[in-house]
Amino acid sequence: MCYLVECVDPAKCTIKIHGKTLKISPNDFGWVMGLKNPGKEVDIVGPVQDNPDLMSIVREFSTKEGKSMMVLKDVENYLKNEEASMDEKFKRLFVLYTICTILTPSAALMIPQKWLLPLRDTNLIPHSIGLNTLSSI
Repeated sequence: MCYLVECVDPAKCTIKIHGKTLKISPNDFGWVMGLKNPGKEVDIVGPVQDNPDLMSIVREFSTKEGKSMMVLKDVENYLKNEEASMDEKFKRLFVLYTICTILTPSAALMIPQKWLLPLRDTNLIPHSIGLNTLSSI
């Protein structure tokens, strides 16, 4: 998987395999990865501060130096905790972790707060998180 990530040029929407450069679309990527592309744009505009649930996550998982980035390893440790309840916070963190590790594996180990914005309403997650998340992130 790491080899494939290195072969992808997201700016050109291409992948280089065996010396050949192939153009790929979000639908192609979805077919290969088994992900649906609902065709909706993901809203990552707006302040996280307006949502108390999101701010609680930011405060708990942010770096000590600054509150603008969250630590991926801390999110992972929370999800591994057997005592973590399957509540709204868990759902948000699970999707956030998935975005960071599966959809954007080349991203840094720090998570920008704005990545929480599509997770404001956990009831909408199955309908709002798709391949268009990648173009917004």
